[in-house]
Amino acid sequence: TIRFWKEQRLWETICSEKKPVIEPKGTAHLNAAMDDFYGKVKGHDGRGAIFFAVCRGKVAEGIDFANENGRGVIVTGLPYPSLVDPRVKLKRMFLDERKKERQSAIGGGEWYSQAAIRAVNQAVGRVLRHKDDYGVIILMDQR
Repeated sequence: TIRFWKEQRLWETICSEKKPVIEPKGTAHLNAAMDDFYGKVKGHDGRGAIFFAVCRGKVAEGIDFANENGRGVIVTGLPYPSLVDPRVKLKRMFLDERKKERQSAIGGGEWYSQAAIRAVNQAVGRVLRHKDDYGVIILMDQR
């Protein structure tokens, strides 16, 4: 998504409004990225920051962005598990076989869709952390 935004020259516009922080690929640099983000949020220029992360990553599922640290989440695309992952293939096959034996059981396709929905719920849950918190949630997909 960021590559697309750079190609379309949208990245410059985003960066002119908010200071970007991108989730690191490994956990080794996560604390530094979080410190960078919190520093930019509390910056004195009033611009704030924007944190780019991936669904199912450490930031989307395990970091608390309460109050001014998280006023919005934009989810681009539905985060389905990888169909080429052997664990995903096996789980889907197992659930489909079990559904043949027990009609009330969940099938592989249904589990697959629910996995994407759970990942979205985790990501949007970073914004609303308590009853007085508020934020914007935007879900975008080309379908």
